[in-house]
Amino acid sequence: MKIDNGIIMLEVSSNVPRMFIHPTVIWDDDNMILVDAGYSGQYDAIKMHVLMKEFILKV
Repeated sequence: MKIDNGIIMLEVSSNVPRMFIHPTVIWDDDNMILVDAGYSGQYDAIKMHVLMKEFILKV
């Protein structure tokens, strides 16, 4: 979900059934910061969601 220019919130399935985490990505032309990285072992799921939202990051 796009929160504002340079801020999106992702919805990622967690390791716990029927629960989601909502990491937030903040970026500008030079940097990207992931806030609230979720549970350990979630890196691949978060990375996949960021790549799926790449078109938003270019806006």
